[in-house]
Parts: sequence; structure tokens; C-alpha cells
Amino acid sequence: MLSEVQCETCLGRRLSDNVLNIKIGGKNISELSEMSMHEAGLFLKNFLTQEDKHTQGSLSPVLDWLQHKFNMLHDLGLGYLSANRATSTLSGGEAQRLRIAHQLDTDLCGLTYIFDEPTVGLHSRDTSRLMGLINKLKLNGNTVVLVEHDPDVIAMADHVIDLGKGAGNYGGEVIASGTPAEIKSNPNSVTGAFLLKTRAQKSPINRKLRDGLFIKKAQANNLKNIDLHIPAGGLIAITGVSGSGKTSLVSHVITPSFKAARPVNCETISFSAFNHLEVINQDPIGTNALSTPATYTGLMDLIREVMASLPEANKLGLKKSHFSYNSPDGRCEHCKGMGQTKVSMDFLSDIWIPCESCHGQRFKEHVLQVSYRGKNISQVLQMEILSAGQLFSDVPSIATKIQALSDIGLGYLKLGQSTSTLSGGEIQRLKLAGALAVGENNNTLYIFDEPSTGLHMKDVQILINVFHDLINKGHTVLVIEHNNDIIQSSDWIIGLGPEGGDLGGEIIFNGPNTQ
Repeated sequence: MLSEVQCETCLGRRLSDNVLNIKIGGKNISELSEMSMHEAGLFLKNFLTQEDKHTQGSLSPVLDWLQHKFNMLHDLGLGYLSANRATSTLSGGEAQRLRIAHQLDTDLCGLTYIFDEPTVGLHSRDTSRLMGLINKLKLNGNTVVLVEHDPDVIAMADHVIDLGKGAGNYGGEVIASGTPAEIKSNPNSVTGAFLLKTRAQKSPINRKLRDGLFIKKAQANNLKNIDLHIPAGGLIAITGVSGSGKTSLVSHVITPSFKAARPVNCETISFSAFNHLEVINQDPIGTNALSTPATYTGLMDLIREVMASLPEANKLGLKKSHFSYNSPDGRCEHCKGMGQTKVSMDFLSDIWIPCESCHGQRFKEHVLQVSYRGKNISQVLQMEILSAGQLFSDVPSIATKIQALSDIGLGYLKLGQSTSTLSGGEIQRLKLAGALAVGENNNTLYIFDEPSTGLHMKDVQILINVFHDLINKGHTVLVIEHNNDIIQSSDWIIGLGPEGGDLGGEIIFNGPNTQ
């Protein structure tokens, strides 16, 4: 097993002594890079005021540019980051804001900026800072288009375009367009209906929580030797501004400790209340281009069994393997079951075109002769999950899995749709459906990392209902979340902070949600 160790020559500074001997105000480039953006900005500002006028004149343009960068990052709530911080260690919200900072650093006018859910991973406080910077773009004479679900952001817009009413083939229409006030008054708008509701949610169910997870002296990244109790048997929300230590606690203490069956980045940890751990995040589902909702949830195996049991299949000598586009027994060999082939365009991006042999049906011709209720295997994979539920309503094993997908709001997806085309929110809900389909695991601890990402307010309510169903079955749901609806629906809240980076990593609240 490979592991990384610090270089013995440069001691992790990555530069030669000749470079490190060059200093500004007694600090070399490595030492400056280790400082937070806020600290580095103050250091350079103080250095400039202490130098003579000649030095000020030669350095001020560069330092002014750096100060501009530092101020922008501070306004985005990223002043605690150091310049040498590896991007792989950043949270989703931090990475998103860094990308936005790169786009905002311009004084151009007359442009159209399009941001795809810029508030993903942001605390409400950070969202207001971000919108302040985006508003500056508008004041400079630019047009800003946001794809967004945050109700507070929608309410700040000058014009709202509401698409729907549903998703997939059930959407794709403009159902409302106008000012936020006009959207609210439009009876066709699902978004308007949610904007009309007050933000105050129903109080959480008065559940009797029990002893759960006990952690002593957690110290991963910026966590400051915190002691923590996380109860079992409820919806537990971990909140805090970006960089406050939420991901460090969950991904670098709780999860690795459970998997290793020993304390990791903490002194002691107890999992006695839980028999199983299920981590559901938004990481891509594998790297296989043939991965689909049907294969990921196990539906494909069940469907293949049904198709292989039909009289037509027996007559043609077809077995279960013939109904798999991963098997040479039944797949189209020209496209290897992809249904499309790649055409190289030399200096342009490659394009995909329907397979000229199977015409996008993915299977050999004799396999397609077998049909279940008028649908062959290719046609089944082209069906939406909701429609497939009706087709296989008399097959309990399939109907149960399809119902789980429908219950979490994924009924519009096609069974054979590539998982590479799914959004982060869809991937996370698909993983949840996959976990639910495995079977009952008593006292399971489900961990979600910002499950509301990419979800409309209506979908968030569906997700909350799924959480409560899990809890009613004896499980515990732990979420890292900024969404107010989910936080207000939780039984227990853990607040980390008070700020991000070195100014965070402390517990500022840990107790029941009394509202």
C-alpha cells in the first residue's frame, strides 16, 4: 500500500534553498503560503507601510493586486484558507466559491454570466456575501443568470423563470415567468407555492432519542480536540459556516473510525449503538459508462430473470446472460452494448452517433424478439421508472425497488439512462435507493453530505419524509446541511464554528431542536 511521506530535503516546502532565502519582511514564499489569506493580506499591507517611498512605488501595483484578491476571498468567506492548501482537501462549498471568485475578478461590462447553483454548499451567511458580489456584476452593466433553488436568492431576483411542472418528460415547459411577486401569485407555479409559505416549519417529531455516538478529543484538520455526543434514533443535523469542520468531523473521524473499528483522528469513539454504517455522498457512481439506475439498484438482474423465464426466450434458447448489454451473448457487438459509437473528429471533440447495426437498441436482433407485455428488453430500458413500475406491477421484487425510487422523487429517470448524466442530487438519492434496496439493517447510521444539493424545495420535502421513514424503522440519519427546512425538521442540531479554518473547529451548539 502506497503512502505519502514528507520530503527530507525541503521538509514539504517544495522549493530550493536559493528560492527560500529570498524574503519579504522576514518571510519567504513558503512561509507566506502557509498563512491564511486574511493573515497574508494584513502582513503585506503592514510591510508596504513600513518601506520607503521607492520600494512602495515599485511594489504597490503587485501588492494592490494581491490585496484585491485577498479582499474578494474574504468577502466570499474564504479568508481562512491558506494559499498552499491542496484543492483536494476543500469542501464542496469552498471549491465552488473559488471557481466563482475566478469568474468575478473582472471589471468587464455588457457580459452575460451564467451560474449553475452558486449557493451549493454555502451557509446562509455566506450566501448573502456571495449575492453581494454577484449584485456588483449587475451594477457594472452585466446580465446574471442563476440556476438556483434557494428561496432567499429567488426572492432577490429581478425576474424569475419557473420550469416544470415535473421532471424529465413531465417538465420542460415554462409554467411561470415574472417578478418574484408575480411568481407567488401564479397558481401554476410550484416554486411560487413554496415561496408563499412561511419559512417556519413544523416542529420536529418529539422523538425519544437514545445514547448513540461518543467521541473524545477529535482533532482532524481544524477540529480542536472536541468531545461530542451524537444521539441515536433521530434526524441529526451538523451545521456551521463553510470550513467550520463539518466534513472533517464526518469524513475524517466518524467514517474512518467505523470502517477501521478503532479511533481515527480522535482519542476514543464508541459505535455500540449502531450495527451498520451507510455513507451516501455525491461522488460519481463508478467509472463504467454502462452504469445505469437499473444496474446500480439491482433492477437489471431482476428484469433479466423475468425476460429469460418467458416462453419465447425458452424457445430461442436464451438465458439470463443474453439480456445483459455487458455480455457478448446478447449485446450488439458493433457498439459493445452502448447503443452508440464514437466518431473521432480530429481537432474537434469526439461525437457519439446511434449504432448503425442495432440502431441504438443495444442488443442482438433475436434477443429483441422476446417481449414482456409488449416490451422487449431495449424498450424496457427506455422506460421511465414510474412507467416501468406499472409494467412490472405483478413482480413484487421489481415493484418494491421501483417504489423506493419513486418515493425519493426519481420516478422520471429512465431505467437505462447513463449515471454519468445524473446531477449530484440525483446521484445521492439513487445511492439512497440502492441502500434501501439492500434490505433491513437494524440500527443503521445513515450519513448524508449536503443531501439537499440540487433539489427543489418540493424535492427537499420528499427527502425529509424519506429521512423520517428511515428513523421510524429504527435507524439514525446524520446530515451535513445548510438547508433551513432540513435543519428545522431535525431532532438534534450540532453547530460547529464559529468561523472557518483556524477560527472554527469548535462546538458552539449541541442539543435538541427546540425551535
